[in-house]
Formats: sequence, C-alpha cells, structure tokens
Amino acid sequence: MLRAAIRLVDDHTFVLSDERDPKVVFLTEAYDISVREGRVYSGVGPGATVLAAPFYAALKPVLSRFDDRVVANRRFRNYYLRNAATLPGAGPRHLADVYLLQILLAALLVAPLSASFGARLVGFLTAHGVERAPATAAAVATGLGSMVLYYSAMYSRQALAYGLAWHAILWLAESGGPRRRACLLGGALLGAAVAIDYPSAILVALSLLFLLPRLGAPARLLVMLPLLALLALLAAYHQAAFGSPFATPYHFRFWITPEPLARQGLDLAAFQEGAAVGLNAPSPAVMARLCFGRFKGLFLYSPVLLLGLAGNLKGLRAAGHRSVHLFCLAVFASYLVFNSMLGTHVPGFGRYFWGGLSVLWGPRYLYAVVPFLAIGLVEFDWRRRAARLLAWALLLVSCAVNVAGTMFSDVVMSTYAFGPELRFPLAYVTRLLVSGGPRVPLLDVYGVSRGVQDAGLLALSGVSLLLLRLSARAPRGDRSSTDRRP
Repeated sequence: MLRAAIRLVDDHTFVLSDERDPKVVFLTEAYDISVREGRVYSGVGPGATVLAAPFYAALKPVLSRFDDRVVANRRFRNYYLRNAATLPGAGPRHLADVYLLQILLAALLVAPLSASFGARLVGFLTAHGVERAPATAAAVATGLGSMVLYYSAMYSRQALAYGLAWHAILWLAESGGPRRRACLLGGALLGAAVAIDYPSAILVALSLLFLLPRLGAPARLLVMLPLLALLALLAAYHQAAFGSPFATPYHFRFWITPEPLARQGLDLAAFQEGAAVGLNAPSPAVMARLCFGRFKGLFLYSPVLLLGLAGNLKGLRAAGHRSVHLFCLAVFASYLVFNSMLGTHVPGFGRYFWGGLSVLWGPRYLYAVVPFLAIGLVEFDWRRRAARLLAWALLLVSCAVNVAGTMFSDVVMSTYAFGPELRFPLAYVTRLLVSGGPRVPLLDVYGVSRGVQDAGLLALSGVSLLLLRLSARAPRGDRSSTDRRP
C-alpha cells in the first residue's frame, strides 16, 4: 500500500514498480502484489494507497533525510534487504520511506481514528440513555480489550477501513437524524472503507439496510451520492488496472510459497484460485476455530466479547431496541460465515490463514465485528454486583491479553506451519514476556532505554485500570425511564 503511495506521488502511476519480474518485486519491494500483462500493482484495494499519498507528499522532505540504515525492523532487514543483496541488479526501493511512513501514519491517522471512535462510542451510548459505566465498558472492550489496540499501532487496512465505517455509522445513527453534512461525510467514509478493504462491503451493505429506512428521502440521497461516486472511481481503477470493473487485485495475485511451507505441501497461490478467489461453502469447523481455537480464536483473545455476544442475544427480547441487537448479530454472523468460506478447499489451510496473517495479533479478519459485540455489554443490569464483577473480570483478562500483544518486539511469531510452538500464540508470547520482559516495539527498535519503555507501559497500565474502574462502577439509578436507545 505504502510503496504504491510513493509511486503515485513520485511517478503519477498506480503501477507498483518499473521492475518487470514480479518475483523480484515480491522479494525486494512488496509482499502483496498483483500482476497483469507484465505490470505489477498493489495486491489490495487502492483506498489506503490514495489516503497515504498526501501524507507522503507532505513528509517527503523529512523522509528524504534517512536511508536504509534507519530500518531496524527485523522483517524488513532479514527479508527485503537480504533478498536485494542476493539478487543481481535488484535493490530495495524507498524501503526507509515505507518503514518510516508506516510508523508515522499509525501515529497520525490510525491511532487517533481508533481512539476517537472509543470516545464517540461512549458519547453515543450515553446520549441514548445508557449509563456511563456500561458505555465505558463497551468502549474499553473495543479499544483495550480486543485486537483493535494492536492494529491501531500500524497502518493496517482493516483498522483504517473499519475505523472509517464505524465513525460513519455513528454519524448516520445520531438521535433525531443526521445533519446534511453528516450524511455526506458518512456516505464518503463508507465508500472509502470499501476501496480500502473489500470485505468491508459486507458491513457497508448491512449498515445501509439498517440505517437508510430510518432516514428521510433527502438524507438517503445525500448518503448514497458520495458512496456511489467512490464506488464508481473504484470500478474505474479496476477497469484500468485489471481489464474489468469487476476484476479485483485478488484475481491477479502473485505468490511465492516460502520453502518451509512448500516442503509441507502448502501452495499459497491455491488459496485464492478460481473466479470466486477461493470462496467455498461455509465451514462450521472453521467458524468454531475462529471463535474458540487456540491459534486465533476471537473469544480466546477477547473473552469479554463473548459476554457481549450473550448481551446481544439477550437484547433480542427487548422490544424497544431489538433491531439494534439484530443488526449487531447480523454483522457478527456475516463475517464469521464469510471467513469460514475462504480457501477451505485447501488441506491444512488453517495452518496459514485462519484468522489472518499469523505474525499479527488476533483474528484480524473478524476485526469488523468488535464494537458490535461489545455493545451487547449494555444489556446487562449493571446495578447487580455479580454482573459488574463478571464484566470487570472479563475486561481485565481481555485487556491483559491484548496489551500483552503490544509488548513484544517487532517479530515474535509466525504461522505454526513453521514451528509447533506457535500453535498457541498466547502461551508463546507469555513465555517471551517472562523471559525477556515487556517491550514497546516502536521505542525498542530505536534503542530507547528500558526505563523509558517501562514508564510508558506503566502509564498505559494506569490508564487501563482507571477505565476499568470506571466501567465497574454501579449505575447511579434505574435507567429504565431514560432509555432512549434507537
């Protein structure tokens, strides 16, 4: 994505590289690539590239002062730089720019996007009659008690696309109906989300089905105009790059299977074969593993979301806001079913792809569902001590697990096809933290002292405990007379 943004600014093209050999590009410049008629493109949607381009243009004078010596990430050094040194005539292009731009965009764009959503979620829920304690709990479960925390520290297309979509939904679901500006902005954000990460179209479609009937005809038009305009631009990109408005980068992906995986009979290219790019019938076994599996089970990484799921099911009996919980459950079920259909025709598929790339924390392809599960927490009676203690305990465990995910250095695990010790990432990371102590990756790679890192971790722990304490407070009174949830 970022290499493509650099090309877009410097050379005014979406073609990723002047190099004609996709293998060289794959090994020295970018992992996610697509190839058509000898031209190499980014292997994902263009939205994140377009969004990053103005940031690169503004930061280019600063980035130009650094060379590849600034790159401390072991994946960059051991993969791209090493491959470039062994391939005749090849050389890493703008590697330092990509590396630094990823760090800066995480700090300037993704992290504020996620943090502001948490604050807005609390305000949205309290504006609809929810007490501050359960509203805070839902926000904490989303931002600190789930993989959202980890992905907010990188330029992740999932964090970016769904962060934009979540904000759009809050704007369009405002009490009394959204203003004209909110309708236009909401439609634009939903369209941008699809252009950044194609599976976000599921959330966009469900959101429109839920929200548009509640809006007047003028508001619906204001939402749909920017959304359709951005989708038309996306189709034009597909036509220019891949020969059809309906052809995506995934239809032209280029893969090289690492030798350790190839020896085990795995072929990465086989995962996305065919016109349906690897989609098959839903698999109940995969759904179960996505929810409860030791490798990337959503509820193993965030047990508080299981309580939120129960709250959404409980909310189906509440006539006043049954549709809200039905919408939340529809989002969860749709993404669970969709991800259970990906590449399951390939034996051993789960060793590599279930739940997302295994060098990352949590089942990232279920990222979209996190706040919709967390909202279910508000359905419990927080005046009851048992309900508060259960929610507080699960929040504490979830926060501990996901804060731990941010406290190891830049590369600690890979798919368990590379090693049996990685079948249970939580245990693996716990051993690393016990043996080597916690780290703040962004500070660690620049050689910041251990004391400064510990101070940062202590501050994060303090803020987390404060938020947990707020969420554990008993509501001041009965909310039944003020419940104005949509």
